[in-house]
Amino acid sequence: MTEHKNKPSRRQHERYPCSIAVSAHVMYTLRNFTAEILDIGTGGALIRTAAELGTETVRLEIPSGKETIEIMSRSVRALGKDKEKPALKRYGLNFRLNSGNEAPLRALLDRLRAGRKSGPDLKCDYWNL
Repeated sequence: MTEHKNKPSRRQHERYPCSIAVSAHVMYTLRNFTAEILDIGTGGALIRTAAELGTETVRLEIPSGKETIEIMSRSVRALGKDKEKPALKRYGLNFRLNSGNEAPLRALLDRLRAGRKSGPDLKCDYWNL
């Protein structure tokens, strides 16, 4: 059996822990749901939700200060039940950034990286626990 403890991450972008409540819409359907982003980076996010997701395209609406960042994403990984909240499931999303949402997302990530709260998007300062 191969040991995977020291296996390098395939992740291309750094992720930042957070707790951001978001609204979401499964594209080409009438399905809307709410979720919580648990970590986020320019490549994607880990969310926790009661919704069932397959490999679907999801539009996220992320509150960031006075604006809302809309990002198209794809559900690429189902991670099962959340350990803290077993009634909810965790999913990995891959972002599809464009010229309209990349700069606002990077500004949000800069605030997360610096550990600064800005508006309703951060519930916890993870750098000063």
